Order: sequence, then C-alpha cells, then structure tokens
Amino acid sequence: MARDTDQTELIEKLTEVKDTASARDKKFVGDLCSKGAKWDLSQPQMKWVRIFVDRYAGDADTSTSGVRGEGKTHTPNPSDFRFRPTASVVSLDDDVKEMNDLRKYLPARDQNFVQSLCRFHAKKGFLTGGQMPHFMRLLNEARDLKSTHADRMAARDAARVAREAEAERQRILHTPVDDADAIPDFDAVIEMFDAAGETLTQTKVHLLADDGTEVVVRSNRRKGEGNDVLYVQDAQQVWGKTRSVQHEARKFQMGHITKATNAWNLTPATSTSVIDMMNEFKANPIKVISEMGRKLGRCCYCRKELSTYESTAHGYGKICAGHYSLPYSKATADIINDKISAKTLEVLIVMDDAGEYAVKDRASGQVICTFKSRQAANAYADQFSIVEAI
Repeated sequence: MARDTDQTELIEKLTEVKDTASARDKKFVGDLCSKGAKWDLSQPQMKWVRIFVDRYAGDADTSTSGVRGEGKTHTPNPSDFRFRPTASVVSLDDDVKEMNDLRKYLPARDQNFVQSLCRFHAKKGFLTGGQMPHFMRLLNEARDLKSTHADRMAARDAARVAREAEAERQRILHTPVDDADAIPDFDAVIEMFDAAGETLTQTKVHLLADDGTEVVVRSNRRKGEGNDVLYVQDAQQVWGKTRSVQHEARKFQMGHITKATNAWNLTPATSTSVIDMMNEFKANPIKVISEMGRKLGRCCYCRKELSTYESTAHGYGKICAGHYSLPYSKATADIINDKISAKTLEVLIVMDDAGEYAVKDRASGQVICTFKSRQAANAYADQFSIVEAI
C-alpha cells in the first residue's frame, strides 16, 4: 500500500536531524524513524513525529491533527509541553533559603517532602505549578510553627527559672541556720541522750507541738550521719531508699542540736509552735516528756501504749526510765497524780477519732491523759471531784 506523502516527508526530515536529538529523546526518535520507513504510523505516533521535527528541524508549517490528508496548521510551541519559569517563580530563591532554615519546625512527615522540593528547585531553578501550592502552604506552616516554638521555649525557660527560684527558696528554708542564729541552752537534753546512749545504740524522743506537729529528736541512725549532733525532724515523714524520696525528706528537717555548742541550729521553715515546744523541752526535758506521754497515752521514747498506773502517771514505761535515767516508782507516780488532781476540779472523758479516750481539763480543754479503754479512763478520772463523760 502506498505510504502517505506527508509521513514520508516528515520521516525524511526527522531522519536527517535524529542525531541532534537529546539523550532522552534519541532512542524514541530512532524507533519512529525506523518504523516510519517501513509502515504507516498511527495518529499518536505521527503526533510525536511532528513534535520532534518541529523541535529539532525547526519546521513550524506542519500538521497537528495527526490525520493524514488534513490541512496543515501551526505546531504548538515547545513551551506548551514544558514548564517555563516566570518572574514570580524565579523569586523563590529567598523563600527556598528560608524554607531550608525553617524545615526543622515541620512534622517529620513533611520534612522529607519539603527537602525534595528544595532539591528540585536547586537542580531546575524553578518549581512546577503543581508544586507551588504545597511549597507555599508548608512555608507558611513552618513560619507559624517557628513562632509557636519560640513562645513554647520562652514559657519553658520562664518555668525553669521559676523552678530554680523555688528550689533555692526551699533550700534556704530547710537549711539549718548558723551557730550565731541558733537557739542555745540544750545542755539538759544532750545529757539525757548521752546517758541513754550508754545502753542504747539509737536514742529518740517524740514530742507534740500545739499545732499538732509531731516532732522526733533522735541520735544518728543512718549512714553518713554524725554522732556530734541530735537530729530534729517531723515524725510523720516516710524515709525511702531512692534519691527522690530522700530529696523530698529535706522538707521535714527541722535542724539539729549541736553537742559542741549545746544549741539548736533550726531551719527557717520551722513553725513557731514547734519552737515554743522545743524551748519548753530544753528548760525541763523530764517534765515535758512526762506531760507528752500522758497526753498521748504512749511512751515518748518507744511509742508503746502506757497501761500501768506508774507508766500512765510518769508518761513513760519502766524500761525507758532505766535507759534514760528517769524516776519511776509508785511513790513518784502518786506525787504526780496528787499534783494533777490538786490543780484540776472538773474533767471530761472524750473519745477521739482514733477510738482512744482522753481525760481533759473541763476549763482549759487541755488533755491530761489518754487511754485505750473507757474503763481505764474512768478509773484514772475517779480521783477528780467532778467527772463528765462525753
């Protein structure tokens, strides 16, 4: 069958310029020339023949319909098939540079995509129409995230400064004062502990302040603690082995009584109620311990329940009295109870939340003694002229 004259002319032109085709087009151009010399080419194939002839032979007067026998019209310019950068796109250099700086603020899923866009621009010098909307959207997001990141970093820095200031304030509050500011004259307390230290490895006494704070004064019992001081701390704290718990335990420290100076180096955080109680304790340790034991119904030394007539009167038991060189007998118990009954005319027996029975002075409301059972409380209160049970 006779081949179309238009195809023959175009194939001849394309054959003449096929050696000038680019590396990307050369194989396709050679294939079209080889097939076009032997057979009739299809409409899509002829379309590409005309494109390549116009691209490499510079002939603009060719047919674009791809249908043999139709009239010739203007062949599309190569710019119809390839993106040509405009002035607005060329100005992306500054935006791409900014994007490279802001890329770290984007989510990880977007960073790789942005990196590919920036590499494409670095290689081609432009971005396509499809890439531009995504590039500008991510650039605006990166700008917003940078602003948010700056605010977040400023807030974090402010919070860190506040934490450091609070930590320093707490350190000052819970650090014992110097000897110049210490409370002196704890000689009697130190003598009592030294006497007990001859028979006990660990000595301590529990005291109760008017604000309800239970304080323990003790000798050294932990690794790293010295024997030259008596430690004063809140008895309600829980000691742990972890560093964080031990760090929290600083809040419960109330200083120490230094044996060399006979003074209490208290912490600034110590309450006024505890200070008043400690001043009473240093003036007459035995009296305070006896009163505390009767009020609590427990020995101030070993925390065991007081159950006998003598222990209830003295505020401590027989064994602890021997360790701490304290008076303990029925005769001294009678003397103590006589003094109490002489001062108190009316008493109340009140059950507290713990289920214990406290004998209180009706006029002042002060606790005289505490018992586990109502029977024991009644027996103790019989010595007073008026007893009222509540």
